[in-house]
Amino acid sequence: MQPDVSHLPESAQRLVALIGLQAAVLLIERHGGKELALYVRGDSVARLAASIGDEPTDALLRHFGSDPFNVPRCTAALKSVRNSRMLADYDRLTSTERTHSGREAIHYLVENYGLTERQVWRILKTVPKTPVVDNSQASLF
Repeated sequence: MQPDVSHLPESAQRLVALIGLQAAVLLIERHGGKELALYVRGDSVARLAASIGDEPTDALLRHFGSDPFNVPRCTAALKSVRNSRMLADYDRLTSTERTHSGREAIHYLVENYGLTERQVWRILKTVPKTPVVDNSQASLF
């Protein structure tokens, strides 16, 4: 099953089709915003292979040859993914596992995502939340 990448820029969609989602994400995270050129001579191919793997690098080399290509930044998409993961972590810590209070979970998110408390609170308030159902209190209704 192919993941939905329709929200990504067209250049990122082409990269996903060419080298797969996992390698494309690595490429974007490590080289987003850069223009890359792969040359058979020199170490550009080896450096990229160390970064994203041999097979994806070979696919890029076959497709682009030594022509330069731009790697998109995908800032909005990456922020959206980060925000969704942050919300999932918060829900897991406070609702599913119940290992952290809300405040402790915020501190955990600040440390793990490298954001300020204010940014974390703002993100948690703007991301649509799904209601958590606690069946142990269903008889009260």
